Amino acid sequence: RWSGPTEEQRQHAVANWKKLIEIAVNMGVPVINTELSGDPNQQEICNGMWFRSMEELLPIIEREGLRVEIQSHPYDFCELNNETCDMVKSFRSKNLGYVYSSPHGFFYDQGKGDVRSMLRYAGDELTHVLFADTFNQTLDCRYILNPPFLNARGRADATIHQHLAMGEGEVDFDGIFETLREMDFANKQLKLDAPKVGGDNIACVSYFGFPEKMDRQAPLALERIKHELLDK
Repeated sequence: RWSGPTEEQRQHAVANWKKLIEIAVNMGVPVINTELSGDPNQQEICNGMWFRSMEELLPIIEREGLRVEIQSHPYDFCELNNETCDMVKSFRSKNLGYVYSSPHGFFYDQGKGDVRSMLRYAGDELTHVLFADTFNQTLDCRYILNPPFLNARGRADATIHQHLAMGEGEVDFDGIFETLREMDFANKQLKLDAPKVGGDNIACVSYFGFPEKMDRQAPLALERIKHELLDK
């Protein structure tokens, strides 16, 4: 709750963050990824709370040499790709990165699913990509909820998405991989004049919901990611 919506929640969260940073440093953990949090029904308040927390925490993060990567999650105070990237970029810090979570992509651009545009917009701030599939929640009957008014074409005060295996939903993974290759994502931190701290960029799988399939799906995902991004 580092974005509130109440000041008491924010202060508790910042205290927890400071302890988390201490533990990460003691364990030699170089990268922490997190979410914006907050309440989408109180966007203005939560936006201000988040910047207040960042002003308090970023000097500590920079002093300790950590990379903190931020993603927007469905039901965070901001669910949009470009706006979240703008917030991360506004600090101009080597210690901040942006996480693109492919199963959240239809929230990121309100149902368009234009993965190429979103990744290019993230640019040099993109340090972490999460791979999983989902369906476009803005289209009628992709998800059926009772009572029916909850659906509201994906705009009700409820957020639904999945973390399926690549190819089981509607995410454009060909577009994601092609764009990441164009951006040289796998080698980006090695070539930047001012690379992010924390080492290499990260590509990882974020499948859940069907643990009985993991022994088959996880190796296939690893094989595809290595082939697509490392040409192996």
